[in-house]
Amino acid sequence: MDFAELFDQDSMARNMIEHEILPSDFFEKPMQYMAALAIKKEELIAELYNVITPGKYKPEQFKFKPLAAGEMIYAVIRTPEPEYPLNCTFIAFGTDKKGENAVYYTVEKRHGGGFYLCVRHDMEMHAILEAECGTTLRENLKALLDELTGKNNI
Repeated sequence: MDFAELFDQDSMARNMIEHEILPSDFFEKPMQYMAALAIKKEELIAELYNVITPGKYKPEQFKFKPLAAGEMIYAVIRTPEPEYPLNCTFIAFGTDKKGENAVYYTVEKRHGGGFYLCVRHDMEMHAILEAECGTTLRENLKALLDELTGKNNI
């Protein structure tokens, strides 16, 4: 991969969606966001991805799964295969049942291969939880689900 690919227009657009638009909208009104996801599922995610890249994404390119873990509820999203570093394979929106303690997780493609597991509790900080959470979708999903259900010892 050359330097120019890191700044490809599609890569930058998807990065903006996954790291700015989705978490910003979610943290603004977490419960309303979770309710909208529960109703519109993949259709809503495709609409949000198409804000910057109209018509590029279709609902069938995404998979939505709800998950309850303790006091938290999550919407886990499988995104289209990432083409570029920092694009996501999975995204998870989470909040407690009162709409507090909002959290946004991403599994992001690393430069040079593999994936990061990252978390945000607000728009100010983006933290890497695992610098290497696997190279396959199965390993990525396991790392994310272990984190969401409290099985990680991070």
